[in-house]
Parts: sequence; C-alpha cells; structure tokens
Amino acid sequence: MTEFAVHRHLSIVGFATVFLLGACVDVDAADGERLASIEGRLASLEARLNALESSSDALDGVAASTLPAAAPSEPVAIRDLRITEMPQTFAGEIISIVEGYKLRVRDDSGAILVDAGRAGVLPPGFVPSVGQRVTITGQRDDLIDFDASLISTADGRSFPIDRRGEWE
Repeated sequence: MTEFAVHRHLSIVGFATVFLLGACVDVDAADGERLASIEGRLASLEARLNALESSSDALDGVAASTLPAAAPSEPVAIRDLRITEMPQTFAGEIISIVEGYKLRVRDDSGAILVDAGRAGVLPPGFVPSVGQRVTITGQRDDLIDFDASLISTADGRSFPIDRRGEWE
C-alpha cells in the first residue's frame, strides 16, 4: 500500500472512530440502528477503498514506456494538430526553451508551445537545446500548448513523460 493510501486509510478510519465515539453519547434504540447503518456503510466504503488501492498498486508497476498511447505512424504538420484527447505526433526544431521545461517547436507550417515536463520537470536524461530536431507525441487539449507524453530525438533516444495524476 502506498504512503498516500495508508494516510488516506488512517484518515478515514480515524474520522469514522471519532464520528462513532461522538455519536455514542446519549444513544437510544433509534440511534443504535442509525449507528449500525453507518458502521455498515463505513465498512463498505473501506472495502471499496481497499479495492481501489489494489488497482492503483497494480498500475504502479506499469512501465513508463507503455504510458503514451499508440500514436499515428506519420507525424502531422503543426498547423494540422487538432484539439482532442487522442494522441498526435509532430516533428520540428526547438526554437526556444521557456521556463526550463516548455519548448517552442517549429516546422514548415508553424510553431507551437510544448509542455515537455511533468510538474515543471523535464524527463530524466532529456536535455533540450535550441536547434535540436525532435518528434513529439502527446495531446493538444487546449489552444495554449501541446502536452507531450513522449519526446524522441534525432539520435533515436526516447523520453516518456508520465502524466498520470498530474491534474488531480
């Protein structure tokens, strides 16, 4: 169980204990039935939480290289990128680096700002430079930037970006 999951579990159990202890003052028969109902619902919630944590633990083992969804085999022009949740790929040249992790990339059709990191951090081993040729796979979910999930360099190296949980 992850540290976050343990903390969340303890928080729920602690809340339930305090709630139940506080509710035990001046309990009559009707209150007893309500408490039994609450205890049953809390047990059900705890079982669901355990199932979710098991699913989360299983996902923790997924290799980062499997995270980007299958992308089109041929890159599209930057001007042809669409706002969609589906992955898209384009290729171009880095013309500037903004805030250390955002790349301005240009091809013959135009330029786009690429969010190349998770929480403001570039993927390990990726050192961008102006003039560098890159192929980028990701999503364009707004008009502001393109969210990269995989950056490939001209020398054949690939740098996956794990975006799971980034906007939670």
